[in-house]
Amino acid sequence: MSRERDRCFLASYSTPDGSVELVCHAVLPGILLMSVELDCRQLPMSSPFKATPLSINWCSKGRCEVDLGERGVAVVGEGTLCLSSSTAVGFSYPTGSYRGFECYIDLQQLGDITIALLREIGISEKALLSRLFPAGRTLTLAPSGDVLDAVTRIDGELHHTEPRLPRLILATLELLVALSEQDLDAAPKSGAYLQRSQRDMAGLVHKQLLESCTPTAELDTLASQLGVSEASLRAYFGKVYGESPASFARRHCLEHARDLLEATDDSVGDVALSCGYANQSKFAAAFRRLFGTSPLEARRRARIPTDSPPASDR
Repeated sequence: MSRERDRCFLASYSTPDGSVELVCHAVLPGILLMSVELDCRQLPMSSPFKATPLSINWCSKGRCEVDLGERGVAVVGEGTLCLSSSTAVGFSYPTGSYRGFECYIDLQQLGDITIALLREIGISEKALLSRLFPAGRTLTLAPSGDVLDAVTRIDGELHHTEPRLPRLILATLELLVALSEQDLDAAPKSGAYLQRSQRDMAGLVHKQLLESCTPTAELDTLASQLGVSEASLRAYFGKVYGESPASFARRHCLEHARDLLEATDDSVGDVALSCGYANQSKFAAAFRRLFGTSPLEARRRARIPTDSPPASDR
């Protein structure tokens, strides 16, 4: 489904494993801002969300893998700003959700008004290429100062009930100025870069953890089969998924336990055993740390009818 209104274009559609919602704003001729909300792990390249020669990506939630072809994979996590003059081969979202925005700059489409505004604030087309987007570069930063202020304003305005175009224009120009005044090579870096093979190994770990449902991550056998050290395998996983295999395994098992408590009448002890916890007390303690409640209380809350009247204060 898509809808166009004035200088705003909304596109929402389903993917094989979830959904996507994009809202594009033609800020200035040749400059496009797009808010991104995804609940999926793979984005088909036939979708409207495609890389352009010059792009600024801000991730406020989730993680995104940018496949750069022979150059490998760049992983963008929460609080990361990514500047790129490279065309991506594909995008994927290892945590299954993503939120942020993209700023696209098409030098071939810059109108006279845009060029005049950029020159007024001291940025020429040549400066855009030399300072922000050297050919073939993808740079991931942890923004601060004026850059972070401008990014925060854009993100907040894009997710406002009714985004205001003048504020988007101003914040976008402020972001370009702040970036052009910063020594990007010396700026604090964020994100991670991996070879395709390293990304694929992390995916195999993820698959194994999903299938095993135990609160521990035993990776020695898989590491041996892949011909890498267990430490390397853990490092690849952390770069892609933003947490250790042990942390992911523990959370996955407890989330599965919560689903069992809500959907079945199995005892807490049986649920704990099915999720790899031989000690019910340790299971209950881990469950409370993650969800802030006991297993029995979680089951009780899940079974309260949604149309039940509020409890009396008496």
